[in-house]
Formats: sequence, C-alpha cells, structure tokens
Amino acid sequence: MADTISIMFGRNDAVTPDPEPPVMADSDYPSLYTFASTTSTTGRDNTFLQTRWYLVMLTIGALAGAVTWKVGSQDAMGWVSVVAFLTSSALALLLAFRRPAEAWYQGRAAAESVKSLTWSYATGADPFPIDAADVDQTFIDRLRQIVRELSQVDTQAATGEQITARMRELRASTFEERRDAYVLGRIEDQRGWYAGKATFHRKRAKQLIGGAVASSIVGLVLGVLRAQMVISIDLLGVFAALGAALVAESQLRQHTINASAYALTCQELGMASSLASRADEESWPRVVSEAEEAISREHVMWCARNGVLNASSG
Repeated sequence: MADTISIMFGRNDAVTPDPEPPVMADSDYPSLYTFASTTSTTGRDNTFLQTRWYLVMLTIGALAGAVTWKVGSQDAMGWVSVVAFLTSSALALLLAFRRPAEAWYQGRAAAESVKSLTWSYATGADPFPIDAADVDQTFIDRLRQIVRELSQVDTQAATGEQITARMRELRASTFEERRDAYVLGRIEDQRGWYAGKATFHRKRAKQLIGGAVASSIVGLVLGVLRAQMVISIDLLGVFAALGAALVAESQLRQHTINASAYALTCQELGMASSLASRADEESWPRVVSEAEEAISREHVMWCARNGVLNASSG
C-alpha cells in the first residue's frame, strides 16, 4: 500500500532499486590512476577557465571601446577597455608560462595507460597471463615507465596501493567471471563513455558554430545600417570578437573532430564486446588485445592532435 501511494504521488523512491555497483570503481585502480586522472582534470579545468576568461576579456574590451561614457574629463569606458585588455594579456601569459594544458594532456595519457594495464592484469591478459611468474613485478615496472613520463608535470603527491585488493580478487576469479567483468566493466563502460561524449561534442559544436554565424549576421546587419547612416555606434568589432571567441572555444575543445572519433570508437567497441562475450580462454589474450587497441587508437590520435608525443601505451 505504501508503495502504491508513493507511485501515485510521484514518490517512487520506495520501489527504485539500488544501482548496481561498478565492476571497478576509481578506488579499485592503482593510486597512480587517481593521481594521473586528478592531474588531468585539474589541468583541463584550469585551461578552460583561463582561456574562457581571456576570450571574455577580449570581448569586453572590444565592447567598451565601441561606446563612450564620459565621467568628468575622461572616458570611463576607455579605462574599462584598458583594464580588459590588460587582464586578457595577463591571462595569455599565465597560459603560456603555467601551461595547464600540458598537465591535462599528459595526465590523461598516463591515466588511460594505467587503466589499460590494470584491466590486462586483473583479467589475465597479455602481458600478465594467469600462470606467469613475477607478474606483480612486471606490472609495477610498467607503472614506473608511466611515472617517468609524468615527471615534468606539476602534480600533487598521492598515496595508495598500486595493486589493489579488487584487482587481485578479480584476477583470482574464474575465467568466465573475468571475461564477464571485462565486457561489462571495461568495454561497455568505455563504450557508454564514448557514446555520451560523442553526443555532447556534436551538440556543443552546433551550438558554438550557430552562435558564431549569428554573430556574423548581426555584425553584417549593423554594418549595413551604419553604412546607410541609420546608426552611428560602431559595434562591428564587438560582434567580430564574439564570433571569434565562439570559434576559438570550439577549436579548443575540438568538438567536431572528437564527436567523429568517439562515435567511430564506440562502433569498434560494440564489435569488440560481441567477440569478447563469447571468447574462450585460448583466444582471450587476442580478444583483449584487440579491444585495448581500439581504445588505444583513439587515445593516441587524441594525444597527437594535442601535441603529446610521448603518449603511454598499455
């Protein structure tokens, strides 16, 4: 009865099942993964924040320069324009010297490599077969290679296990359990991520390009009106700056390129999922290798587009 009342009044929390726990939570990966992922996220957020404020300041400077507001013997909007351009210059210097994008790219390269190694270790795929000797040492040695590639990035200290209890538990399970865990926790999880990101980038690309086109049209109309002496205010530079800022935002995030790359990888992982779900123990190393190669291919291309030359590979 209580469940019926809850549903009737829109409160269905009483009958909503708890979500299934992830096969591998972030805390189940090596601490190096958390370290690299945090480094990447911080670098990405700082890059976006500083770049967007740089573009905002340029637009404000152009707008302030187009209008006049006299206060006494001086033009207040002129001073607003000066402050805006000084701020944009400071932000440009900050981006050049602090280089948050480098931490973003290198951090993601490292995090993706650790993730690939982790799943290979936990499921007994190459180069960590179940019957191999000193497999833990081999895994740690591969992590050391990734650490060296992060040595030039400004990061913060982190602690934690590099081979977690969940990794050992999954590795010690039956082949069928390892196979199902890989399909669900690695392939399908990554496939869902790519599908969501492809949709996001495609939608955002349309929004930004649409805004840039709208800015150009408004600038065109204002230019015609000014040429015909209908208006005297000059806002052409403002809308030109706004359109350029929107295009720059789209290029920074590489929305169109990422949407296509992620959609293609999503299709490849769909085929990999079908093969992996029916794989036997003999074909398992090859199946995992092909799935990781599909993920790695997109990752290497992403690194190359962003100038990361030493992208790690699992």
